[in-house]
Amino acid sequence: AGAMHGFLIFVALFQVCLTHMHKGSHDHEDDHEFVCKQCKQPLGVQNKIFEFPSVGAVSKYNVTLFDELVEVQRLRNPHGYHFDVIVMNEAWCKSANSQKELSDSWFPGYTWNIQVCSHCHQHLGWHFESVDVQSKDWPPSHFFGIIYDRIEPVESLLKKINLTSHKHWNS
Repeated sequence: AGAMHGFLIFVALFQVCLTHMHKGSHDHEDDHEFVCKQCKQPLGVQNKIFEFPSVGAVSKYNVTLFDELVEVQRLRNPHGYHFDVIVMNEAWCKSANSQKELSDSWFPGYTWNIQVCSHCHQHLGWHFESVDVQSKDWPPSHFFGIIYDRIEPVESLLKKINLTSHKHWNS
């Protein structure tokens, strides 16, 4: 069981490294990445998070990610489900369908469609796109609302692997 555990850790790290190399378009080598909590597929980087308030926010709170405060908005859909969401201008996920919805948008003037992990297909959030064609940077022409509890900072994953490996070596 120990050898299999070590192999799985190696595979997870290898996948993160390969995907990071494949993305290759990062501006900074020290960007902190987020992964899908379910399958560890890379999803985005910390410097792509920004604040964009929703009129549909039931509440807001801050969390610390990589030593920086990040705003999380609690949003409620028409069916009564709550989602704690962070806003990013770039995320590496895919659309669950090509249909864009305008009704019930948490961000008026933006269509939305559901986004899933490109690897395990877990629902990760939504892509929002402005109905107005814009040439300026603000307000954004598009962005992602990512469900906070469905992502994990890579640093946390590496710490878990390090702690698990260290525990295994000492037993």
